Amino acid sequence: MTTPVASVAARLCDVAPDGTSTLVSRGFLNLTRRSGMATAEPLVPGEIYETDVEIDATAWRWAPGHVLRLALAGADWPNAIAPPSPSTLTVHGGELVLPAYDSTTSPYPAPVFASGDEKAAEDPTEVTWRTSRDVLARVTGAFIEHGGEAYETPHGHAREHYVGEVTVQTETFAQSARSDVTFVVQYDDDGSGVPVDCVVSSQLRIDADETDLDVTIELTCTETGPAGDRIFGERSWHRRFTRDLA
Repeated sequence: MTTPVASVAARLCDVAPDGTSTLVSRGFLNLTRRSGMATAEPLVPGEIYETDVEIDATAWRWAPGHVLRLALAGADWPNAIAPPSPSTLTVHGGELVLPAYDSTTSPYPAPVFASGDEKAAEDPTEVTWRTSRDVLARVTGAFIEHGGEAYETPHGHAREHYVGEVTVQTETFAQSARSDVTFVVQYDDDGSGVPVDCVVSSQLRIDADETDLDVTIELTCTETGPAGDRIFGERSWHRRFTRDLA
C-alpha cells in the first residue's frame, strides 16, 4: 500500500457458465486494525504485511460447472467508509480457506430446506436504489428509499420508512452520510374505539474529512390521536471526534 491508512474488501462470488455472478459472502478489514479492533497501527508505505480477512459466515452449494471467484479491492464504498485518501494496494499472494460440509463424517443429519418463493413479496416499484455522479463537483453518491407498507402486529398495524444517502468527493475524499427513519405503530383500539399512532422518527448525519468525523443524531417520539399530535419524548446527540486511522 502507498498510504498509512488503507483497507481491503473481499467478495466471494459464484460465477455460472453463462457469466452470471452471484455474491455469496464478503469481508472487510481496515488494515490499521490488522492486530485487532482495539488497536490502531498506521501502515508503513511500501512494507508487505500478512493479514487475515474474515468473510461473513454463510452456507452455499456450488453447482457443477460453476466457478468460485474472489475479488479484492481497496474499498467497499458505500457499504463502508472510504479511506481518507487515495491509495494503491498491491497483493503479493494469499489463499482462500473455506469450511466444507461432509455428510459422511458429520454427526448431524443433512439439513432439509423448504422451497423458496418464486419471487420476493416486496414490490420493486416501492424501492429506490440509485447512484449519481456530479462531474463538475467530483461528487459520487448513492441513494436508497424503501418502506411504507403496513403490516399486522399483535396490537394493530405498523409501518416503516427509510431514506439513506452517502456521498464522497473523489478528489478530497470528504464524505457525508445521512439517514431518515420513521417507524409507526398504530394501536387499533385503546378502549376509546379511536386508533392511536405512536411515531418514532430519527435523523442521522455524518460528515467526514481526512482527520475527523462529525456525527449528529436526532430522535423524536410523537403520539397522534383524537386530540392531535403530542411529542412525549425527544433527544439529540452531537459529537466530533478524530477518525483514529479509520
